[in-house]
Amino acid sequence: MHRKPRHIVFLSLIFLISSVSTSVAQKVKRGITGMVTDAHDHTPMGFASVSILNVADSSLLVGAYTDDKGKFQLRFSSGDTVLMKVSYLGYQSKVRPVHFSRGVPDLQLGGISLAPLSNTLQTVTIAAEKKQMYEFKRDSVVFNVPEDFMTGGTAMDVLEYAPTLTFDANDNIMVKGQGNVQVYVDSKPIALTGMDVKTYLNNTPSFMIERIEILKTPPDPEDAAEALAEGITDRYYLNIITRKIRFHGYSTGLTGGLNSRRELTGRLRFNMNLSPFKLNYFNNLHYRTDSNYLHRTSFLTNSDSSVLDQRSYSTHMDFDQYLNAQYEFKFSDKERLRLDAKAGWNQNKGTSTNISMIDNPKGTADQNRIQKSHSRSNGYNVSTDADYRKEYDKEGKELTATMDFSQSNSRNNTVSLGRYLINDDTLNQLNEGNSHQMNLRGNIQYKNTFGNEKFYLLNGATSFAGRHNLNNVSRSDTALSSSKMEADDQLSTNYYSSSSHYSVLALLGKHDQKLGWVAAASVAYYLQDGSDHYQLSTFDNRAFVSHNAIGMNYSPGKDQELTFHFNPGFESYTQDTRANDTVPELTYRYTNFIPGASAKYTIGDHELTLSYKRDVDRPEWDQLNPYIDNRDPLNIRKGNPELRPTFTNKYHLRYEYNHQAIYVAFDMEKDIAKDVISSYRTVDSSGVSTRTYVNLNDRKRDNAGLDVGTHYFKDIPSLKGNLNINAEVGVDAYHLQSTDPHVSKDYQDVSGFSSHFKLWSSIRLGFFSLMVNGRYSGPRYFSQGKRPSRFSSGLRVKGDFMKRRLNITMGIENVFGASVKDSYYKTDRYVQYSNNRKNVRYFSLYITYKLRKYSKLGNDDNNG
Repeated sequence: MHRKPRHIVFLSLIFLISSVSTSVAQKVKRGITGMVTDAHDHTPMGFASVSILNVADSSLLVGAYTDDKGKFQLRFSSGDTVLMKVSYLGYQSKVRPVHFSRGVPDLQLGGISLAPLSNTLQTVTIAAEKKQMYEFKRDSVVFNVPEDFMTGGTAMDVLEYAPTLTFDANDNIMVKGQGNVQVYVDSKPIALTGMDVKTYLNNTPSFMIERIEILKTPPDPEDAAEALAEGITDRYYLNIITRKIRFHGYSTGLTGGLNSRRELTGRLRFNMNLSPFKLNYFNNLHYRTDSNYLHRTSFLTNSDSSVLDQRSYSTHMDFDQYLNAQYEFKFSDKERLRLDAKAGWNQNKGTSTNISMIDNPKGTADQNRIQKSHSRSNGYNVSTDADYRKEYDKEGKELTATMDFSQSNSRNNTVSLGRYLINDDTLNQLNEGNSHQMNLRGNIQYKNTFGNEKFYLLNGATSFAGRHNLNNVSRSDTALSSSKMEADDQLSTNYYSSSSHYSVLALLGKHDQKLGWVAAASVAYYLQDGSDHYQLSTFDNRAFVSHNAIGMNYSPGKDQELTFHFNPGFESYTQDTRANDTVPELTYRYTNFIPGASAKYTIGDHELTLSYKRDVDRPEWDQLNPYIDNRDPLNIRKGNPELRPTFTNKYHLRYEYNHQAIYVAFDMEKDIAKDVISSYRTVDSSGVSTRTYVNLNDRKRDNAGLDVGTHYFKDIPSLKGNLNINAEVGVDAYHLQSTDPHVSKDYQDVSGFSSHFKLWSSIRLGFFSLMVNGRYSGPRYFSQGKRPSRFSSGLRVKGDFMKRRLNITMGIENVFGASVKDSYYKTDRYVQYSNNRKNVRYFSLYITYKLRKYSKLGNDDNNG
């Protein structure tokens, strides 16, 4: 799927230099000295091997041998954290992370001891140094997830416990109180998995998550290159690293669970490493039941009203499987090619019952309607990635190239029978569909240094995407399934869309901590088109975009830095749309200057940022497609081919204090937008709701927010345990204003206070663990209503047995109860609220059994 050019992040000058590679850390000259000794008699070990590895992919940065006195001294360029490996024949190798504090380029490590291997061991036990669960750095937070951390949970559950990360009332990810968080999986955009963010998080088992990285710099090299040309300061990046093993052997885990919500779960994970070949497999079997309630009162022109009460009950059985294979060609220590192939396939089925009761005014018959549906779907997604990287002997000279291809296909079949109980009218409907999507993405990047710390960078990128959505609807007016079904072209869609993107970037700069500068220029061309065979609708969008950057950094004193960025931009956009073949084509075009500027001052643990930018948000294909989704005849959905892009001027002042595990963030924001793309719902005189999209003339938003978070950890050696507490709280003052007639009068001018809160704590005593969590999100407003506040809580008790191979977890979710309201609409024509039972109190039980076999020394990434 085409990704918009606005997905670009603000970078300080030092980060600009480093983000052009797959590493997110700033590369500066480092030095490490130390001595290697025997662990038993503490004698120096001459000619021991000492290697410095890249923390991202374990590639070699530099290596050397100790002298005859066991001493070593290494010089290299890297980010703040590296891995150091020390080995000697007949001794157990040792790998440990090494972290450089800001402004301290050289470290004296002292003595490093190696223990001899035992000749009686036939199977070697892995004894890697245990990682800290949380790592707090200036520009990142890392959550190293223990393998059995959330038994039976999903990736969404794991994110609940990530420091600095929360969710708003719409389940959108927020970091330190800021939204608009971009998500990656294994340093690749999440779109390449074939799933959107919420689908991925809710369908990936928790035991597949190895690490959560919260970054200020995009981990993907193409996105990092785009970030050089536009100065965006209000974005964080979430990188989800999936679990793999880096040692020879295999690891497997099997989980089964159930809860009082009548949910059953079965999951299997298998990881194997036969380096250079690696294989990872997992599946997810999930049976669940859901119920929802909707109440709507429609106000008629004669001062009367119609009332709809609708209840839905559904069951779902989903079975998803995923396979990932990786092979690496290592041509030398500085050149490698990594090939990745992923495949996923699913089989789902479900049933639903929809009971609707409409109380009409006097003189009009009431309508009691029951609709039963049966659905089946299956599909697959495959993707391949090729990553090539070459580092030259000349420091700072590097070539990277990536190629990503993905394809997905899904088929679905839904049979619905609706019967009006009063007059015995029936409606039999069959939906048969197929969705096919293909994406191709390529990027090549070359950087080089020359005289006096200067450097240049060249980057080229291209992407292609195609989509085909087919939904054939057939109907009959009898309940007999054997009756002839007549095709309904009005409700069917056969929709084709495609997009392509071409961009080039050139950058020149000077790397100097005292006084540095950078200049960048990028040009991109975007194409997007779509058409529907049944509706005879078309759209064709074309955009030419140029982003440029001029920046400098200055360090007036120790541990201080001042950074400026100016980002003049230009965009020319044309949109041609036609709702059907009976109306003329509509053409919308604009040519706009897109400015941006930012200034950031850093001193010690304090950071102050002031920024301005102009955003352009173009409509997506599904918002433009006029296809009518009529599977629930009382709640219809359709797109609007006449949508226009949204323009927003954003002003932002932000202060951050970060000291180890404590952060404080204060924001003041002002957004002035026009042609805002907004969901819009209307209700007719018979009580039928139609939801589509419209452009709001204007919207102004003022917001001031304060967010505070802390993490506390205490080791309890006497009890073989520890205590973890992770707490965050935020308060916001807001003012929303819009005079557009599509906005309900009650919400055209609203102001007030909102808040959010998150607490997670755990205590571990030997084999026993107890986890307690709570989350609160205040209300959020939209054009016709609001999302009410939400509160959730949970308690889990976990026991580890058989040397941690067997894990049993019992839990209570929503211990103190929870709000089940989903949304609230209020206009001069209707009032509607809905809720579901997803947040009611329930009990759960999960059992996991793990099996491992290691055949060679290495590093176990199970940091539990």
